[in-house]
Amino acid sequence: MHRALQAGIVGRAAVGAESIVLSGGYVDDEDYGSTIVYTGDGGRDPNTGRQVADQEFVRKNQALVTSCLQGLPVRVIRGA
Repeated sequence: MHRALQAGIVGRAAVGAESIVLSGGYVDDEDYGSTIVYTGDGGRDPNTGRQVADQEFVRKNQALVTSCLQGLPVRVIRGA
């Protein structure tokens, strides 16, 4: 379902995101069921888990942008 063991986003910038995992790794993520506020990859303080830097649209984050712009589905895996 999600090929990466650690990464929260699987995909490539050129073709889009395949899947994301919501597992509580980023305290700023919000899950409202049909709407998700997803922090993305990077910019997190390892001690607090809070975002301390803006996300850049590169690599895996760009894959999410590509999926959004092209209307491609992204599989969402929710942790317990």
